[in-house]
Parts: sequence; structure tokens; C-alpha cells
Amino acid sequence: MPSASSWSRPTRPEQLDGETTPTTGTYQLGALAYRLLVDRAPFEADVDLAAAIREGDLTPPGQVNQAASPLDDVLARAMEPEPRDRYTSATAFRDRLVDAFR
Repeated sequence: MPSASSWSRPTRPEQLDGETTPTTGTYQLGALAYRLLVDRAPFEADVDLAAAIREGDLTPPGQVNQAASPLDDVLARAMEPEPRDRYTSATAFRDRLVDAFR
């Protein structure tokens, strides 16, 4: 099970089962963007991290830093637990991030 310190290498739900998908990188970019923009890990260290990742129990960025509120939906989609529900590419994710800052 990943520890809180593993967020230097963002763990995505499918990785917990030893798999990767075409949208695994999108999840990782979402987790990295969350960390950079909110200055904390997407999941609390005091919870069952594997369960939080699998369930997508993500604290919306706007709850941590109100200035990040426009990113709530963008980052939530990038970090969807189900790979097919994420952005299909890093480019699509980037485009949504740029739109959120406009």
C-alpha cells in the first residue's frame, strides 16, 4: 500500500492492482498539478490512502485554497478513479487547465 510519502510518485488506482492504462499519465499529471497548485497532497495522510485513491475521495482544491476553486472540476476529472472517465490525453487536460485560468 502506498504511503503518504509516495506522492513524489503519484499513485493511480490501477497501479494498486499492478496495471496501467492510456490515461494513467493524465491521473499523474492531475495529482502533480494538485500538489503544485494547492501545496499539499490530494489525499489526507490520516486516511486509508489506497481506499481514498480507489474511491476518488479527493478534497476539492477550492476547499484547501479558495483561489483554486476554478480547478475543482478539472482536477477531479483528471484524477477520476475509473480510467475511462479521465481526460483522454495530457493535451486535453492542459486545455481544460488553461480554460479554467481564463
